Amino acid sequence: MKILVTVGTGAFDGLISNVSNSSLVSDNLIDIQYGSSSVNWEDTDSIRYFDYIDNIEKTYDQYDFIIAHCGAGTVFSLLEQGYSFVTVPNTERCDHHQLELAEYLKKNNYCSVCLEISRLPQLVQTYRKADYSTYEKEEFFLSQRILSLINRC
Repeated sequence: MKILVTVGTGAFDGLISNVSNSSLVSDNLIDIQYGSSSVNWEDTDSIRYFDYIDNIEKTYDQYDFIIAHCGAGTVFSLLEQGYSFVTVPNTERCDHHQLELAEYLKKNNYCSVCLEISRLPQLVQTYRKADYSTYEKEEFFLSQRILSLINRC
């Protein structure tokens, strides 16, 4: 299986280290986008590391599965496009907004949420897309009004 791990623009060394040293490595090809990590990650036979991937949303279809930090931009892009993924809230951040989003995702059964990083390989291996609800994007209710105000200027 070909897996993408993405942490967005920030650092999430715990996730990268966990995946890099997990049982996922033995049976899969893994691309890891590591953001602003200060660690010098080195490619192996089964893992390629990238600090940034241009237009990452356009590469999602190259992967069988995605492991993502619980950043709103990443998560909602994956949900809107219907990809299979496990999200891992980045608790290494000083704020904990990713935990709030993780609770919302779990409550609405939109994807698998990994709150214990040691369980990540098990969650990836047992993931079944059919077990999750389909996300339907809700348009922002004031978008037309804002556009009309902008157009007046």
